Amino acid sequence: MKEDKDVEEVLLCLSVSLPDAEREAAGARLLSLVRSLVNNDFSALLHLLYRVDVDEKKLRQLLRAEPGKDAAELISGLIIERLAEKRRIREALRKDPPRDNEEKW
Repeated sequence: MKEDKDVEEVLLCLSVSLPDAEREAAGARLLSLVRSLVNNDFSALLHLLYRVDVDEKKLRQLLRAEPGKDAAELISGLIIERLAEKRRIREALRKDPPRDNEEKW
């Protein structure tokens, strides 16, 4: 499905460091895709949230706390936040290779 490919592409873009303009464009695309999923394919939206590992409790609290706000915006924000968190964790865990054979395990 084209929508699945679009979601994959946006998630990949948001999973790496990008210039601000590109990150904003990817965020706008994500918002559009999430809005479409909210309106047309809720099970695909749930699958996306599960795959990205968005905290369900946090999402429910946010949706309850801001009932008048666009749900797609809130959901997109949490997805972007989670992808940024994953990116920071990956970068923090990245280590320089050992300098000589003695340090290798």
